Amino acid sequence: PISTASVPVIKLTIDLAEFTKEEQHLHTSFLSFQQSQMFTQFKFNKTEITKTHIDITFHSVSSTTTTTTNSIDYANEKISTYPEVALILRVLKRLFYFKNMNSAFNGGLSSFNLFLIVLSYVQYRKLQLKLMCYSKQSTPISNLGALLMECLQFFACFDFRNFKIDVNSQYPYLPIAMN
Repeated sequence: PISTASVPVIKLTIDLAEFTKEEQHLHTSFLSFQQSQMFTQFKFNKTEITKTHIDITFHSVSSTTTTTTNSIDYANEKISTYPEVALILRVLKRLFYFKNMNSAFNGGLSSFNLFLIVLSYVQYRKLQLKLMCYSKQSTPISNLGALLMECLQFFACFDFRNFKIDVNSQYPYLPIAMN
């Protein structure tokens, strides 16, 4: 349990070899995968595949504030409008995981904050494309690899001290002095 979390959280790490033992068919498949040439010869941390991390959170139904539910609804709404966000977010979450930066509790960036950063950049790029094309419609972004690299380059140089990110504004990046 994480005692300092705002909602109750239980963090689990599951060993898939142990977890699949009850289901013979799953266990056999997992063991054959571990013995496969792809698994044994590929250069990666083998525990990345054999261990699964799960966070279980709880919130009270009678609670007057449902921040978690509102955040999930907000994220789902924005992802339906900007589907690129979900794809880029998956890649970045994996990169953050490899660099041990995926936990706000340990000094990293929370998933929701990372979501807001990616959302702001996708909104910004679509606004740029709309202004460049002088159209009222947003142009779809088709090259996700380029979009990911642009996003990383943009935030590598972003001035967080003087600009704020506001995903609910017409312009996602505003000077902090403008309140």
